[in-house]
Amino acid sequence: MIERDLYIPIANWLSSYLKDRYAGRIKAIHAEDTHSTKLCKFIEVKGLSEFFPEHKCYDVQVDVTGVVLTKDKKTHLAIVEVKTGTISISSFSQILGYSKIVRPDYAFIISPKGWSISLQKLVAGFARKDILCYFLDRYLVVAQWDMKAKTVKSGDILR
Repeated sequence: MIERDLYIPIANWLSSYLKDRYAGRIKAIHAEDTHSTKLCKFIEVKGLSEFFPEHKCYDVQVDVTGVVLTKDKKTHLAIVEVKTGTISISSFSQILGYSKIVRPDYAFIISPKGWSISLQKLVAGFARKDILCYFLDRYLVVAQWDMKAKTVKSGDILR
C-alpha cells in the first residue's frame, strides 16, 4: 500500500467528521486530497481567502484538508497528515510544525500502523501531553486508521 491510497478514504472520513461536528450549521464544506497543492493555493481556489488573512504564509502541503463555512460565516479548518508506516516522533514533528504555523481548528496524523513506542512513552508514559498542543487549547490528534471500516479506530487515539 502507498500513502496516496489513503488520501481519498481519509478525506471522506474528514468530511463526515466535520459534518457531524457542525450539523445543521453548514453553508459549505470541502474535504479533499491536497497532497500536491500548497495550503495557501487550496484556500484561494476555494474562495476562502477573506477568512484566512494569513493564508499566503501557509506555504505547506498537507495530505488532506477540510474546511467548513458555517451559516454564521465562520470557518473551521482541519488538516491531516497521512502515514502508511508507524507514526514516529519525526513524522509527528512534521504535522506539529504545520499546525503551529496554520493554527487549524483540528489537526490529525493518521496511520493504519498507529504510533511508535517512543511516541507513546513520551505522551502517555511521561505525561508529555504538552507536545500535542499546537495553539492555546488545540491539540494534535494521533490516530490509527481502520483499513476495513475506513475510519479512525475508535479508542486508538494517542492523547
